[in-house]
Amino acid sequence: MAGEREVQLTREDTSVSFGFALSSQKNGDKIVVTLYPEGLAAGKLVRGDKIVSINGTAMSGYDHDSMVTLIKGATELNMVVVTQAALVAVDWGTSSFRAWLVTARGQVLHTVQGDHGLLKLTKETREATVASFEQHLQAAVGKWMESTAGLRIVICGMAGSKQGWVEAPYASCPSSVESLVPYVVSVENSLQWPIFMVPGLTCRFGPSEGDVMRGEETQLLGLITRHKLADATVCLPGTHSKWVTVKDGAIAEFKTFMTGELFSVLSKHSILRYSLDGEGFGDQEEDEAAFLDGVRRGHASPEEVTHAMFTVRSRSLLYPEEATAAKLWAYLSGLLIGVELAGAKVVPKSTVYLIGQESLAARYASALSVLEVTVETVSAEHVAIVGMLRLLAAMPKPAAAEEEAAAAEDPDDSCVVM
Repeated sequence: MAGEREVQLTREDTSVSFGFALSSQKNGDKIVVTLYPEGLAAGKLVRGDKIVSINGTAMSGYDHDSMVTLIKGATELNMVVVTQAALVAVDWGTSSFRAWLVTARGQVLHTVQGDHGLLKLTKETREATVASFEQHLQAAVGKWMESTAGLRIVICGMAGSKQGWVEAPYASCPSSVESLVPYVVSVENSLQWPIFMVPGLTCRFGPSEGDVMRGEETQLLGLITRHKLADATVCLPGTHSKWVTVKDGAIAEFKTFMTGELFSVLSKHSILRYSLDGEGFGDQEEDEAAFLDGVRRGHASPEEVTHAMFTVRSRSLLYPEEATAAKLWAYLSGLLIGVELAGAKVVPKSTVYLIGQESLAARYASALSVLEVTVETVSAEHVAIVGMLRLLAAMPKPAAAEEEAAAAEDPDDSCVVM
């Protein structure tokens, strides 16, 4: 069964509490309604967990008093637990769609992904209509919504842009979870599902200059939550890389660098393409050396970058045996990333958190080694999910959910395990 796991709790003295309370539901299910911070169950059970069996005895339909007797007399509980889904988290970008069915602890129960981003929806329907968004979401996660009552959907990414499903306005930096929640948009839909769109972020540097992000803010909130960050420097490498300053646990400011897109334009549509017939590293060691040479030059002399870019062409003409296409490809990549590091004013021997696709994050980690920077690489998927869970927890609960929570706090038939 999805979300099913085994939990073992052991105590030497039956007078010591296991540290959780169960409620017997009308349908016979036994649900965890309370967890005590210092109890043995802390970190092992989650509020809302369904207890399937205890010490080999199935709990479904098991009468309440017998369950109390079983637990109170035990020094060891071997339980099979089903973690209930708490959220459908969706990252809906320009070229991709990813959805995760997750528990309150961030455990992924199911995943759906595909290429139905804004570009494909627009191509198929000439414009990305409300109906096209609804239809794709229903096809992707409809079974989850039908099988689990009370699920809410949180969507981040370009689906919340002007060209997307519903525009979620930009919130301003500095921004924390609490300051972002008022900008979350409740999406009206014919499916009658509780759908919420995460806003983007804007950072203004003056009366006529600023920066924007959409989608990355969710990953950043997840990173701050997951690692309990107060002050940090974060890089999200990609087509448009983001360099972010975290201060006092909030997203203080950020800058975008078009490094990935610039590399693509130069390598495919400029004169340099004739020197770069192919992509990727050839001889890994030699090409890594060329990459790091590019990083050093770009970082040391960013003002000469347009000249340094042209040397890719001149070197291929003057030194064809030494300047192979693969080496020049690596050098150009390093050169542009080096310029980015200079522009981001990365402090040597500092610590930088990297959020991104594995191979690209590895490339940036290599570049940062030139500055003797300590790198902490984290999964973009994981922190995005944590970020959406954190936002969901901070959002006002619907009336039905509040009534359910209140009932759980004072159930008709409860068992505080001692």
